[in-house]
Amino acid sequence: MSGHPTSRVRGPQMLTDMFHRERATAVASLDVLAGLDGDLLLPGHGPLHEGSVRDAARLARERAQ
Repeated sequence: MSGHPTSRVRGPQMLTDMFHRERATAVASLDVLAGLDGDLLLPGHGPLHEGSVRDAARLARERAQ
């Protein structure tokens, strides 16, 4: 996602833990996104992200740790 009312962070990120049943699986899904060659991400939550999808996945993973 790139934004959510429960988060003060803007930009690529994972939902907070209260939204995950299997957080490890959700974080692992970032590997799939990191393999995509694109420059526009339309997340389910938050505004669109213009820029490297690969970099967005990397940033979301870093913020998830």
